[in-house]
Amino acid sequence: MKHRVKQAISLLLAFVLISVLCAGCAQTAGTPQSTGEVLKIGFVNNNTVDGSAWTAAHYEGCQYLEENVDGIEVVWVENVPDSGADGMAVIQQLVEEGCKLIFATSYYVELMKESAAKYPDISFYLCQGGTDVITDNLGIYDVRNYEAVFLTGYLAGSMSKGDVLGYVATQPMPTVLRALNGFALGVKYARPNAVVKTVFTNTWYDVTAEKEGTNALMDAGATVIGMHTNTSAVSQTAQDRGGYCIGFTIDMKDFAPKAVLTSFLWKWGPIYKHIVEQYKAGTTHIDDVFWGMNEGCGAFTDLNADIVPADVKQKFEDVLAKLKAGEIQPFDGEVKDNKGNVHGTAGQPLSDEIIRSMDWLVENVDGSY
Repeated sequence: MKHRVKQAISLLLAFVLISVLCAGCAQTAGTPQSTGEVLKIGFVNNNTVDGSAWTAAHYEGCQYLEENVDGIEVVWVENVPDSGADGMAVIQQLVEEGCKLIFATSYYVELMKESAAKYPDISFYLCQGGTDVITDNLGIYDVRNYEAVFLTGYLAGSMSKGDVLGYVATQPMPTVLRALNGFALGVKYARPNAVVKTVFTNTWYDVTAEKEGTNALMDAGATVIGMHTNTSAVSQTAQDRGGYCIGFTIDMKDFAPKAVLTSFLWKWGPIYKHIVEQYKAGTTHIDDVFWGMNEGCGAFTDLNADIVPADVKQKFEDVLAKLKAGEIQPFDGEVKDNKGNVHGTAGQPLSDEIIRSMDWLVENVDGSY
């Protein structure tokens, strides 16, 4: 296993080597690996493992990749600008070091488009990109987060003391909206008349805004709060107020053991493993990977046994089994939004195209953006 971590310093663009486990060699550009050669892979991140739950989740995916695929060296770069000359200089450095696969773990749309055009022999992958960015050497990948989040919504609805629940969301982009909608539909599955009141912080990281949003939702009557945020502020505030919450991205039980029912977890490892194995086998480019729970992507922590009653856990497990068997589809048939519009076709699950471009809120969400 080969793994290096670097920090990209904006403007100076100096690479500070934090740790070097071992050095590697590169293959000829644009060709699959030969036996005995080491495939060098770059990971570009907009934050640090210690500073962002999102980045930490991708780091866990990277570790999974290293543990399950031989003959690779990972170059992990943090604090990379999302555009401009500084960001492109990082990509150039990775290419010059011999990286043949480069994953952008955040929304680096313009940087990846420019990089793919400049280096046609390198395979690039953009996390949560739209299908419109796909080219011969630029692919996209994502997790069907709404499946596991639907289950956490069901748990939240089952544990709520009334028909008002809350949700603190970050930016109103499709991945956040489909998680919120999945949560709300899970709540509805448990409590048909329930409403999910929602606030958006309109930023990826703001402890104060997340805390204020949680307080506002609990003041409005919510006793259980869901979230799509990057800090522990929601869970800790819910605990301080005597309520419950669903953690997000990482296990948040340690931050609020009396409040966290379970936490949604991003699981990127199986996707990274699939793409890298395909590359090593000769498939140098895959357009799109959109995997869910059945592929090992998107998960949740063990239910908090100190809070969740045994009968609720059993019902949760029953719903989980039905979801995995395809008996339940979170977005099934004609789905109504909270403005009265209908999306999809009766008798059919919503298409991936609709799900991945989602810009609306389901009918039991009380909120706007």
